[in-house]
Amino acid sequence: MKLSTYLWLACGFAATLARADCPLDVQAAPTRADWHAGEPIEIRVRMTNRLDRPAGLALAYPSLGGQGYPGIGFSLRPNAPVTGSGNAIESILQIAPRDALQVHVYANKYLPALPVGASRIYWKLEVACLDDKGAFVAPGTFAGSFTVRIAAGPPPDAQAAVERHAQRLDATDPQQRREAIEALANTSAPAVLPALRKVYQYGYRNDALQALRKFDDNPAAAGLLVDILATADAGAARNAVRVAAGWKSGLPAELLEQVVEGPALPARLALVDYLAARRSAANDALLRRLATDEDETLARSARAALAKPAPTR
Repeated sequence: MKLSTYLWLACGFAATLARADCPLDVQAAPTRADWHAGEPIEIRVRMTNRLDRPAGLALAYPSLGGQGYPGIGFSLRPNAPVTGSGNAIESILQIAPRDALQVHVYANKYLPALPVGASRIYWKLEVACLDDKGAFVAPGTFAGSFTVRIAAGPPPDAQAAVERHAQRLDATDPQQRREAIEALANTSAPAVLPALRKVYQYGYRNDALQALRKFDDNPAAAGLLVDILATADAGAARNAVRVAAGWKSGLPAELLEQVVEGPALPARLALVDYLAARRSAANDALLRRLATDEDETLARSARAALAKPAPTR
């Protein structure tokens, strides 16, 4: 659907009718100026209806996009383009007259490696707006900037902050739960690992697994990943193994042994892919053991992996 004009044909002539403007005003600012490395940098986005009648918008969290518009983006340079952020579920939200909707997003998702010191961050939001009858009007495009300061070293109260976010996973409001998941997923301090287990157990599997990608060479993260494998179905097991395969450091030998000897067939099938991608004398020895397993599907998969040349890494 084109949001800028409608072509109206009647009585032998054509007229172009301009769409109404988006009735929202938008502000975006960090909830505080000073942060530590590893913290989720929380940005409060406030969307205000400036009319005396209801207004609405199509909104997908966490991108804040909707109806083909990419949503919010952050950059360290002005006029940076905004790109869409995937297939989030879109909702049509109503904002009462002269009222505001407030949403929290996390800049780390878009700027994962902010330098220590002060940084000027530029933001841009492109959003699909609706009128009081639910009809789409001209899209809203908003932009601005703010400064944040990043201190070296982990946050002094990392554990307490993680626990506050983890508690919100039990909130009755689904938006609070989504914001809590985003906060935990954008925390790179190791204190978040037990909370990621809870995120996974609550059914937000992909969020938890994606968050684990940043914990390469962390023994606790490797242990959590293997624990997840022990109870994972085929899809979750494959996703977990992809995380491990993407780490520069391999899973410790004792954890690999735990999966090989474990009863979970989806985990052992997924492990074949991991061992095949990280060929070594030790990993080939594990593949040979799996190649003689009583489960023929598993054994055949391991034999096929052994028959292929080892990939160069």
